[in-house]
Amino acid sequence: MNDSDIQQADLDVAGDRIHRLRRSGWCAHPRAVSYLDVPVYVEQQGLRPGQVRCTTGCRTVFADDAAWIRAQNDDPVRLPSS
Repeated sequence: MNDSDIQQADLDVAGDRIHRLRRSGWCAHPRAVSYLDVPVYVEQQGLRPGQVRCTTGCRTVFADDAAWIRAQNDDPVRLPSS
């Protein structure tokens, strides 16, 4: 097994986890936008410098990139009911 096979296997595991959580009504924060002085996306409106907002459904605001990355592994949140 070469490095790219190992990397792909790791990505498959992460994707499967995100999918399982999503099907169970939880958000693992896989996508987000960060603050921009002039927002490009609606989700960037209201963010302060350094902040990051999840765009996968929960809209959680994180203090910075590091907090967002930690939350991807450790802090799923319940998605709002549709």
